[in-house]
Formats: sequence, structure tokens, C-alpha cells
Amino acid sequence: MTSQIVMPTLTGESDHADYEDSVLRFNIKLLLAKSQNVTQTVLAKKFGITTAGMSQKINKPGRISVRDAVIIADELGVTLGDLLDDRAMVEDIERRGREVGQLLELTQRGRASSYKPGDQSAPESGRGREANGAPRGTRTHNPRLKRTLL
Repeated sequence: MTSQIVMPTLTGESDHADYEDSVLRFNIKLLLAKSQNVTQTVLAKKFGITTAGMSQKINKPGRISVRDAVIIADELGVTLGDLLDDRAMVEDIERRGREVGQLLELTQRGRASSYKPGDQSAPESGRGREANGAPRGTRTHNPRLKRTLL
């Protein structure tokens, strides 16, 4: 089974700007994770804001200006072009797509052996339902569902 990665199509300038913003934020997060010296706290002090404010700036779209991006690039020791390079994000999306495809394949393979079309019940996964009675965690006042049948 092969999985396809659907990349967003850019229909206008705002879509392109949103994509570049996503790339910028992705690369900042990636470089912060790899960095030994630069943390969100260090960047927050550089901008004169709280760590929570820096987290919002990095995680919420449209919060990083070009000026902010240049300052962040300088602190991380990279160029602005490096922050706007989408190769790492595309590779990550493709990798995650492959992992999801493999997971779906394994899930389908596992269900195929235990589930036959036409069965009245869904395949049992071994979790969520006791041998008798109501599913685990179900709140009910019906004593017939609470007790186990012998």
C-alpha cells in the first residue's frame, strides 16, 4: 500500500505567505530543539518578553515579523534563507506520511485476520470491552449492563 502526500496548493499571495510562515516556524522549532545554547527563554530575553510570549510568537501563525526572524536567525547562527528553506519541513511531512501509511497497513493487516464481512460486531481489539456487561468506563444505571453474565 502506498500513501500519497498532499501538499497544499498555493492559490494566492496569502496562501504563499501562510506557507512561508509555516516553514519559518517549523525551522525555528527544529533549530531550537537542536541547539545547545539557544532556548525559548534566551530568545524571550532578547525580545524583552516572557517565555510564554515567545512560545506564542513561535507557535501561532503570523506572529513573527521579518525583523523578528532576522534576530532569531542571528541568535541561532543561521541565515534568514536557512529559516525559509522548506526542505526539512517537506522531508518531515513525507516521513510522517510513510509512518502513517505503514501504521495503516499494519492496522488493516491485523483487523483482516480477525474480522469477517457480515459479522454483526466489530472486531475485538482486546481493549474497551469486558467479556460481559458494559464497555469499560461506561456510566450506566442499568444493573443488567453492570453485572457480568455467567
